[in-house]
Amino acid sequence: MSQSSSDLPAPTGGDFLFYQTEDEIKTLVVDDKWQATLAAAVQGELDRVSQTLTGRVRQLAERYAVPLPQLAGQVAELETKVSRHLERMGFKP
Repeated sequence: MSQSSSDLPAPTGGDFLFYQTEDEIKTLVVDDKWQATLAAAVQGELDRVSQTLTGRVRQLAERYAVPLPQLAGQVAELETKVSRHLERMGFKP
């Protein structure tokens, strides 16, 4: 009952794993399945970090948009106005 190799059926699409080596199977699994999942996860993390960093840079830009000497000048002007109002109210420091 032995059959020669020419009597065996030709491999079909579902049989491809049977004819692959272990290294080829590992390559198929890693490259075709895991690589796409990992690439999507890494890209998502990069997008999240990039958006967080962009938001933080905007926040810092708004916070430090006015230079300190200009702020000091505004404080001095407001201090003068408050002193005048207090004097009009009868308060003498």
